Amino acid sequence: MRSLLIIFALLLLTAFAVLAQDKQSKRAAKKEAEAKKYALTKEILESGEYYFVADWATTQKGRRINLISNPNQFKISDQKAEASMPYFGAVQMYDMSGQGGINIEGPVENYEVKYNEKKNRITVTFKARSSTGNETYACTFNMGATGGTSLSITSGARNRISYSGQIKALSDTNPKE
Repeated sequence: MRSLLIIFALLLLTAFAVLAQDKQSKRAAKKEAEAKKYALTKEILESGEYYFVADWATTQKGRRINLISNPNQFKISDQKAEASMPYFGAVQMYDMSGQGGINIEGPVENYEVKYNEKKNRITVTFKARSSTGNETYACTFNMGATGGTSLSITSGARNRISYSGQIKALSDTNPKE
């Protein structure tokens, strides 16, 4: 009886050791996949030719709006920004051009990229003017290790709005026109 208990205890310890190794290999595989996505995102940003398509918008008051069926794009190419993003929120000063949403067209100013290698995070900040030229937007892209991207846009004439989606290289697929 005693030898049976010893054999059972050894089998149990062996099973726990195998499970612990499996968890460690899963963690290592996850970290490796995150490192690959981070390197790919870094490569896309360094090319200077990328676009962002949002799946969700979040207003300053926390309301989330699904944008899957709502066309939107934010393109950066040759130090120029071109964007057509829907806007949901309060407007302090209305643009009389008749364009709805956030429309950007022109050169970017104060373009800055910050890398956090420890956390595999990238932050891109810049300013861009509206297509009518009468509003300046402060834009911030935050990219995580898993490839998800958030875009925050603020302006003196509107409340802040955030978008979440994916950033892609212009060479991969053309953005929605």
